[in-house]
Amino acid sequence: MDSLSKMSAFSKKGSPELYVVPVKRKIKDSTISVKNKVKIAYANFEMKVPCKNILDRFDSYTGNKESSISFDICKGKGISIKISDSILGEKENRKRTSFESYDEMLRITPIQIEIYNLKNVDSKKYFLLLDKLCFLIRSTKIYKFERYNVRGFQFINLCNKNKRISVEIFDHKNKRYCLGFDNFSQREIDYILASIRFKKLA
Repeated sequence: MDSLSKMSAFSKKGSPELYVVPVKRKIKDSTISVKNKVKIAYANFEMKVPCKNILDRFDSYTGNKESSISFDICKGKGISIKISDSILGEKENRKRTSFESYDEMLRITPIQIEIYNLKNVDSKKYFLLLDKLCFLIRSTKIYKFERYNVRGFQFINLCNKNKRISVEIFDHKNKRYCLGFDNFSQREIDYILASIRFKKLA
């Protein structure tokens, strides 16, 4: 039996990100007291950031609302937040939440799809893989986290020199939000994620 991984476009050399799957990770609550922190409100949630103050904030209201926030120019610290569009395939499977659909997409790899007989190719897996190829943030690691207050995925690219870490979170209605952290440590990101509180909308 042959698999899709034999094709150059889907090989580990050609598309290594397709072979990265989520690994469960527990968000660590900060056990130390944070002297300086600011509260940020966006859409239907709030979060706390371990920084002294906000130096600048720009909110764009064209299309999906997007916010860019700067905290420390010297250290280059900043956060971007935006509401994400729905992922492909979500409408075809209404029984799954966006979080579950996204998790299913991230867990698919070319090795799982056999192409020795094109008539028997699992079309669902194939289209999940295409979605992953189109929408996946280029990553060398993916963390999956679930807490009482928030759940989502963290994408890490060890080849990325600008130290940006992308996180995608889901609210109670399974709306997806994309967060970008510039020059924040993992400990600081954990603190921020643990502080997120969504408003329970009717």
